[in-house]
Amino acid sequence: MQASPDVLSVEEFLDLDVGITTSNNSARTAKWQTPALLPTENERLAHLQSYNILDTPPERVFDVICELASNVLKCPMAGISFIDEDREWFKARIGWVDPEIPRNIALCSLTITSNNGLAIMDVTKDKKFATNPLVQSSPGIKFYAGWPILDSSGLALGTVCVFDFKPHSEADMATLEKLAHVAMMHLEDRKNTRSPDSDKSNDTSTLLEHPVISMNELLRSKECIAKKDRVRCAKCARMFSWFRHKKQCRACGDVFCSFCSVAKRAKQRHGPAIFKVFICLTCINIGSVLGHFKLCPDVRDSLRDADCNPVLSSYSITKKELEQIQRLEEQDLLTPHRLARASECIPFDERGCCHVCNRGFNIFRSKHTCRVCGDIVCFGCSKKKLAKFGDGLEMEPITVCIECIISLTNKALQVELSHEASGCSWMLANRTTLDLESYQTSRQQRSSMISALDTVKSLLLSVDDRSRISSTSLPSKQQIV
Repeated sequence: MQASPDVLSVEEFLDLDVGITTSNNSARTAKWQTPALLPTENERLAHLQSYNILDTPPERVFDVICELASNVLKCPMAGISFIDEDREWFKARIGWVDPEIPRNIALCSLTITSNNGLAIMDVTKDKKFATNPLVQSSPGIKFYAGWPILDSSGLALGTVCVFDFKPHSEADMATLEKLAHVAMMHLEDRKNTRSPDSDKSNDTSTLLEHPVISMNELLRSKECIAKKDRVRCAKCARMFSWFRHKKQCRACGDVFCSFCSVAKRAKQRHGPAIFKVFICLTCINIGSVLGHFKLCPDVRDSLRDADCNPVLSSYSITKKELEQIQRLEEQDLLTPHRLARASECIPFDERGCCHVCNRGFNIFRSKHTCRVCGDIVCFGCSKKKLAKFGDGLEMEPITVCIECIISLTNKALQVELSHEASGCSWMLANRTTLDLESYQTSRQQRSSMISALDTVKSLLLSVDDRSRISSTSLPSKQQIV
C-alpha cells in the first residue's frame, strides 16, 4: 500500500534551514519577509535554463495538468509555475491574469525550498503568511497548496499549485504530488525529443514570423517615462497591481499594462544581438500605417488632441494616414452599443457545446460568454478585446468569439473601402485573413487536446507504475495543515 505523502505544516516548513525567520511570531502585523535563496540557487537556475521552458507558448499537456489540479482540488485558481531568478512564471494557469508575478511575494518560492508539499488551509489566520501582499490585497488568497516539480537531482524547478478565495478544510496533496511528477516527466520528454538542429530551425521560423524591429526606430530606456511615475495604464486606464504589470512602450515611451502591449523583437543599435521589447497596441497601429515607429510619440499626441495639427506639417505624416490610424483605434475598442446586454446573453446551462467549434464543454473546456453576440464559446474560440463602459477613461477586457471578431473586421473593412483608403484597407484585409486563419486554427488545434489527454494519461500510468516498484521515497506522516 502506498504511504501518504509527507506534508509539512507551516510551522514545520519554516523551521527548515532555509534562512526564513521572524522576530515575533505573534505579531500578525509584521512585514512580509522575502524568502531566502537556497544554497543551490545557481545550480537550480542552471538546470531550469537547460529545459528551455521559460517564456514559451502554452502547451496542451501543461494546460491539462493545470485543469486537473483545479478540478480535483476544487480551486478556481491553479498554475504550473517555474521560479526564475526574480519572478514566478506560469507555464499554465487558470484564474491568473498575468503570466508572471514577482518572486519576492510568491508563495511558491517557499514551496521549492523543500522536497515536500506545502498546504495552508487559511492563510489569513497564519502568523507567517497573513502579511503576504497576495493575501492582504488583490486577489485576496485564503487557501494555498503546492508541490515542487523536482528534477532527477532533487532540485525544485517550479511547482504545481492551487489557490482559492476561501479557506479549505483539507487538501488532496497526493494528487498534487502525482501531477508534479507528471509535469517533470513531460519536461524530460520535451527536452529529450528536442534536438539542437530543431531549436535553430524553430528560432529561424520565429524570426521570419515576427520581423525584427531596428532599435534605431525606438526610444532608449532613459527617454521613456519611469514606471514609478505611472499608476494607471496609458491605454485602458486600469490601475497597476501585482497581477497587472507595468510595461514600457519603447516606441512612444509611456507605460502600459501587459494586456495593452505586445512583446516584439528588436535588433541592437550597434551589434547583432536581439532584445525583447514591448510596444503598445496604439503604436502597433501607427507602425502598421506608417511602416515605422519613429513618429509614435507625436502621433499619439495627435490622437489624444484632435486640434493638435503641427504633427501633420512638422513630420512626414498626412491627415489621411492619421485618419486611418484613428479608425484602427476605433476598431480595436468596443463600446456599449456594440455589445449585447446581460439579459440578451444565453445562460450557461442552456449550452452544452461551443457555438463555434461545436465541441462539448467539460472540465478541460470551460464556458465563456461572447459579449458581442451573447452566445457561449470555449476559450480557444475566443479572444480578449478592450471595451469602454460609461463616461470614464477606464476600459475593461471582454471576451469576443472568433466569428464576431471576423464580422467586426469585415464591417471595418467595408467602411475603409467607402473612404477609399486603399492602404488601410489592405491592412484590414490582412487582419481579416489573420482572423480567418485563427478561426481555422482554433478548430484544427482541437485535435491536439485529445493528444494531450492521451499524453497525460500515459504519464499518470507511468507515475503509478513507478510508485508500485518503489514503495515510496517519502516517510509516512499525517497531513498537518
